Amino acid sequence: GSNPAWRAIKHDQFMRKYGLTCFLFCNPPKGIPMSVESILEKYTSSPALLPHPICEYAYISPKDIEFSQEVRDACAENICGMYGKSWSCPPGAGEWQDLRDHFRSYSHAFLFTTKHEISGWSDRAGMDKARHIHTSTERAIEKELLDEGEKIEICGAEGCNLCKKCTYPDAPCRYPELLHCTMEA
Repeated sequence: GSNPAWRAIKHDQFMRKYGLTCFLFCNPPKGIPMSVESILEKYTSSPALLPHPICEYAYISPKDIEFSQEVRDACAENICGMYGKSWSCPPGAGEWQDLRDHFRSYSHAFLFTTKHEISGWSDRAGMDKARHIHTSTERAIEKELLDEGEKIEICGAEGCNLCKKCTYPDAPCRYPELLHCTMEA
């Protein structure tokens, strides 16, 4: 007979789950405001509303998020190919210590992850497609919260993809109000 666990393991050799995560920061006057909570609850309980469903999420204190030189050093290795090419990525995003202080000035953070199937870790096209879908999810949530008048900011998954070619470092960002700094920055 066949062994289902073996098939799952064997299948995993060919199809990987690729998780993309981001932080949404907000400064509600008293706790998490009803509009933020209700909008996020709507998206987490009704995945069909999003371009891609959220698979994991948590509310956390920004003070519990670890910022470190080690992450910045890993980013500088330029594995993704975006280091020094975008205002959302290092070094254009700013010094990690300044970003730490900025994001820790928020009182609340919402962390969420989407998962996508790719054929393997060398599947750059699959990763790019997953990033585009994840960013669409970020933008859908962001739009609704901004329409409610909430002051929010998102640290997104991987680099910005709003423009075909970023103005960095020759000119200011074309869309600073839409820019999502990367989590790695």
